[in-house]
Amino acid sequence: MAIIINLKNLSALQDEIGLALGFFDGYHKGHQRIIEAVSLRPAAVFTFSNHPKTILNSEKAPAQITTFDEKLALLNNDSRIDFIIWSEFTENMLNLSPERFIESVIVEKLKAKHIFIGYNYRFGKNGAGDAELLYSYGMKFGFQTEKISPVSYEKTPISSTQIRQFIKKGHMEMAEQLLGRPYAITSLAILKPDENTLKLSKPERKILPPDGIYKGSINGRQSIFSLEDTESGIIIKTEENLKNPAQNVNIAIKSKLNVII
Repeated sequence: MAIIINLKNLSALQDEIGLALGFFDGYHKGHQRIIEAVSLRPAAVFTFSNHPKTILNSEKAPAQITTFDEKLALLNNDSRIDFIIWSEFTENMLNLSPERFIESVIVEKLKAKHIFIGYNYRFGKNGAGDAELLYSYGMKFGFQTEKISPVSYEKTPISSTQIRQFIKKGHMEMAEQLLGRPYAITSLAILKPDENTLKLSKPERKILPPDGIYKGSINGRQSIFSLEDTESGIIIKTEENLKNPAQNVNIAIKSKLNVII
């Protein structure tokens, strides 16, 4: 189990670390390859709690495959990760130059000795920082940078954007192929109208599949259920008895059935 730390509460790590950088939405197979490559222990991940576009242009910020809590849980379940260090993406972070980000965060606070990034990783104001800048500053501050090649599916690099499109269209088998596990919703049960129905709170900024009949599981129990996205919450209905559900409900979705509701 990893140690989870908010960057603002971190004075400096005591050990020199291997560091993976990224937003890691969905923690898909491409992200997992980056973690696999981290050879220096302890191994740490640095990520943000909110997408940078929520500050840059909130209306154009993409809906997320995983909420921040879901992402933390996935990272925390990966035994190769020793530290998860996170920060809210703020206006100050938005305006931080790439050079200052390297000096103040990567070098001074995180003490990274070996950095691992995805093939398209960008950072700093206007996304001006890239692998070449990390290579250059690594020579100055004594750290190495390794850019990890993408994992491809049908000759296309796996990306969070691609997975979001599959989920939006209800292509859940395709999403699972790229994620390495079924897409899931973890949310709070806010109402139970009857023994076959659950109403879940709608996670903020999370992408949801279209309304329909799905095959998957509810809290680990295999099930076929309907999903309806409403303004007040997510309605889950099944023929099975849902008495005494856990307060936090996990809905894993494997496939959309061709049934009209």
